[in-house]
Amino acid sequence: MSPRPRFRVVLGLVFASLLGLALPCPAAPLPPAPVLSLTAPSEQLEELQPGQPLPYLPPPPGWQVGHLQTQVDVFEIVPLPNRLLTLGPNRILLDYRKAPGTRPGGNGLLATYQRALRSAGWSTEPVPGAPQVLVAKYTGHGRHLWLKLHAEPAALHMAVYEPAAAAQAPALAQALAQQGRAVIYGLTFELNKAQIRPDESQSILRQILRLLQDAPELNIEIQVHSDDSVAKHYAIELTQARARTLVDWLVTQGIAPARLVARGYRNNQPLADNRTAEGRARNRRIELVRLPAR
Repeated sequence: MSPRPRFRVVLGLVFASLLGLALPCPAAPLPPAPVLSLTAPSEQLEELQPGQPLPYLPPPPGWQVGHLQTQVDVFEIVPLPNRLLTLGPNRILLDYRKAPGTRPGGNGLLATYQRALRSAGWSTEPVPGAPQVLVAKYTGHGRHLWLKLHAEPAALHMAVYEPAAAAQAPALAQALAQQGRAVIYGLTFELNKAQIRPDESQSILRQILRLLQDAPELNIEIQVHSDDSVAKHYAIELTQARARTLVDWLVTQGIAPARLVARGYRNNQPLADNRTAEGRARNRRIELVRLPAR
């Protein structure tokens, strides 16, 4: 640039300043991307505290807890690449809100959480057709959790589902004492097989075992119920075999066979309409039914 054009630019800025005209200012740089470090869930279930985050899912630096609640008896169906994931019936809903001056959220924040979750032992997978949503799974320390994150520019929404949280031995004992039966969700089997998925089901199995160990006088029928997606003749065999698998596992853990009855009911005792994905999810369940003392 020659001296004359440079002189004109400087002179123009001086006149603009004298006339009180606003001078163009460079855009303020964005705050640096947040660095997030997560710890794995501990062995003990956490107690929810109003206004406080979950210990293993802290907010990004500068963000704040906006909403925290336990949602009861609600099923959410999330399409994953190879299966339909059911979140519910009981889950924790947690929202984080962006504070003024902090970096916007969105897909960048989602990527930050994905890296932190993987470092803490979670596995993650995308939701097809929803780049702003991420699903994560954690199995360890005797626990199994699912997490769905939905990132927006000014908010991060989380849904945490831990099947065993609603199937703790004291809660099962209370249901059996009051209603004579306890309904369990989240204890899963291999597709069209009687084999248990150990990583997803071990925590619930341990609670059923504890229930029977704490009440040696208790006898139960273990019922397996399905939806109507399995052919009728095969569903009878499959649900009976799955119930037998559960009984056999408890026997290997020291429970007397005389205290247990295995019964498969296929889909002839539905709790909801099989024409919807939520209804089918409600119908796929395990029930423990109290039997008379022998």
